[in-house]
Amino acid sequence: MTITLGALLRDQRKGQGLSIAEISHDITSPSSVSRFERGQTELSATKFMQLMRRAAGRLDWPQFELEYSDPQILRTICIGPMY
Repeated sequence: MTITLGALLRDQRKGQGLSIAEISHDITSPSSVSRFERGQTELSATKFMQLMRRAAGRLDWPQFELEYSDPQILRTICIGPMY
């Protein structure tokens, strides 16, 4: 199972009923967010966290850690699938 940071952001954003324009305002361009969610570009860690905070309202790190505590999933999130 591969979970990208872009997919994680998209899930959080959609879960809150927010548009790309709403979460990207004053952080980065909507097109950058769209491309990031689709895995076509990268974002800085700072921008990613700003977007996650806005998309989720508050990123619940303990819950995130519980959901993504499997080492294989974490490695996939961080560096992508191993081929």
